[in-house]
Amino acid sequence: MEPLKIAYSSCPNDTYLFFAWQKGIVGKQLPIDPSLYDIQKLNELLKEENFDILKCSAIAAMRNLDRYTILPVGAAMGFGMGPLVVGKRDFEPSEFANLRVAIPGADTVAAHLTHGLLPAFKEVVYCRYDQVLDLIENDEVECGVIIHETRFTYVEKGFQLVADLGEIWERKIDAPLPLGVLVARRDLGEELIDQATHILRASLRYAYERSEQAMEYVLKHSIEKDLDVVDDH
Repeated sequence: MEPLKIAYSSCPNDTYLFFAWQKGIVGKQLPIDPSLYDIQKLNELLKEENFDILKCSAIAAMRNLDRYTILPVGAAMGFGMGPLVVGKRDFEPSEFANLRVAIPGADTVAAHLTHGLLPAFKEVVYCRYDQVLDLIENDEVECGVIIHETRFTYVEKGFQLVADLGEIWERKIDAPLPLGVLVARRDLGEELIDQATHILRASLRYAYERSEQAMEYVLKHSIEKDLDVVDDH
């Protein structure tokens, strides 16, 4: 059997989950061919159907349920974990109309929360998630939306919180915020999808039980190299 084509992000959540499977420690009966991309690229790849299983934004998955099914493992959702809008200083919502904002991708949950929960900005600059703080630092934008492990380091890097999109969501919706999910092509068939789900759970258990071993792979791909930061994430 040909290896399953898998696509996921370099976010610690994903690399932690897939560590044991991509190493062949679990799931030897169902090998995989993994590729890593940023979340916006993953959302774009969803439309092409070239991957059997991939991580994507929750909103992108909901728009493609005719071709993909959401797996019951590997999701990122909860309270107190939403995207943050940051800048070199704090800004009032009344100032947004005069500001430029960097957003990690047009099809991400971060983008939809920004557009749906905040007043409109003067200009939106879409970029990779790891470029947001550099754009602010270089004065190419005044604000930026940060996700993944950068949420834990922006203060020590000298940036200030402008808006917590997760907090705003929770006040309005009173429900956990869905960020990312794993999806599988429906045409793989129920038996193969169930087998992949079982292996993913085994891969996650292995990472829990051998965290030090898994963290080597996680740190290799994370943009933050501080173990405590990655562990918090």
